[in-house]
Amino acid sequence: MILILILKIKYTKQLLDNKEAIIVKIELEDKGQVLRLADFCLEKKAEDIVVLDLRDLSTLYDYFLICSGTSNQQVKAINEHLIKKSKAAGFKIHYYQREDDSGWMLLDYFNIVVHIFEKEIRKFYNLETLWSNAKKISIDK
Repeated sequence: MILILILKIKYTKQLLDNKEAIIVKIELEDKGQVLRLADFCLEKKAEDIVVLDLRDLSTLYDYFLICSGTSNQQVKAINEHLIKKSKAAGFKIHYYQREDDSGWMLLDYFNIVVHIFEKEIRKFYNLETLWSNAKKISIDK
């Protein structure tokens, strides 16, 4: 009986260790993905790119990537470029917009949400202030 209990404890610990390793791997993959998405945005000359780490604040999303375009046409171009490059990189997109003249386009990658704004629309919604408790991840240009 004692031997069975010891084996159960060791097996349970091994399962927990594996689960923790999987969680760390997923977190690293998400961070790498959000940084690649930021690079894709830079390829289309997106401005004021900010990545917010929401892992301590939200159970829905791990990261927000927020960027701006100077016109609705540039916002659409950044959006289309992200869709194309994401598919080529093998990133799974849960939801994205194709045509929209609102000045705000969104791509949902399950754990990451990309917000692409026209500058004035971004100032109005001010997501960075709304999520001011989030850690900011710097993006090297």
